[in-house]
Amino acid sequence: MFRSILALSPIAQAVIAKRRFATVMGAVPAAGAVNVGVNRTLTEIGKPMTLDLEGTAEVEAGAAIAAGAEVETTAAGKAITKDSGKRVGFAMAAAAEDGSVIEVLLDRE
Repeated sequence: MFRSILALSPIAQAVIAKRRFATVMGAVPAAGAVNVGVNRTLTEIGKPMTLDLEGTAEVEAGAAIAAGAEVETTAAGKAITKDSGKRVGFAMAAAAEDGSVIEVLLDRE
């Protein structure tokens, strides 16, 4: 179960899927972006969204991720193991494959 400590309500600039990273301006993030939070529900363009910025959040994985690994975002807003992008959190459980939902401790570099 996730626990949000800080959330914002930006207006969605694009359709943002549930459990995906998005920018604080309500847009789809660039791969490896740092200024992101996690959207709680499917949000249509022009609608307010709930974006969790601190605490933990349920995030859809873009690939297998080991528990405890640093994660970054893909251009689709999914979590992957940190490579060359900015850290946006830590996987609190392992993700078996693309599409798995895991809890992430949100922590930006």
